[in-house]
Amino acid sequence: AYEELRTFCKANGVSASALTSAAFGLTVGIYTNQTESLFSTLYHGRDDKTKNIVGMFVKTLPVYLRWSGDKKILELLQELTAQIKTSRANDIYSFADVNKICPMKGKPLFAYHGNVRTHSEICGKPCEEKFLDKSATGDALEIEVMNSEAGLNVQVHYDGGKYSEQFIETFIRCYEN
Repeated sequence: AYEELRTFCKANGVSASALTSAAFGLTVGIYTNQTESLFSTLYHGRDDKTKNIVGMFVKTLPVYLRWSGDKKILELLQELTAQIKTSRANDIYSFADVNKICPMKGKPLFAYHGNVRTHSEICGKPCEEKFLDKSATGDALEIEVMNSEAGLNVQVHYDGGKYSEQFIETFIRCYEN
C-alpha cells in the first residue's frame, strides 16, 4: 500500500502528507455535511541544518481544505501540497499565534508520519518505541498514519466523552476507503 501511495504521489507531483491529509479532511467533511474542513497536523520541523540533531523540533500547523463538486481530486491534492509546503516554509509564525486568530483547541489533529518509526537504532545503539499518553494533548480526536510492512497503519486516540467507539470505528473505515 505504501509503495502504491508513493508511486501515485510522485507521478502526480503531490506529497503523501497532502494525500493522507486530504483523505482525512474529506472524511471529516462527509461526517459534518460540509465542503470544507479545518484541522491541525504535525510535521517533524527538521531541515538540512537540523536533520542530524537529537531534539524535539515538531511543529503543529493548521490545515484548511475546501472542495466543491467541480474540483478534481488531483487539483485539490496539488493545492493542499502547496499549502502544506508554504506552511512548513513559514513555520516561524507560532501555532499559539495562529490559534489566537483561528482557535484550534478541540479540533481534530491529524498526523502522517511516513517512515518516521522505522528506526531500530539511534547513533548505532539499539532503541525501542515507547508510546506516550495521548490524553495530554487535549485533542478530542487524534489520528496518526504511519507506513508499515503491512501497509498504512492508522492509530486513533479520542475522547470517549465526545465520541463513541462505534463512531470512531465507522469513521476510520470511511477514512481507509
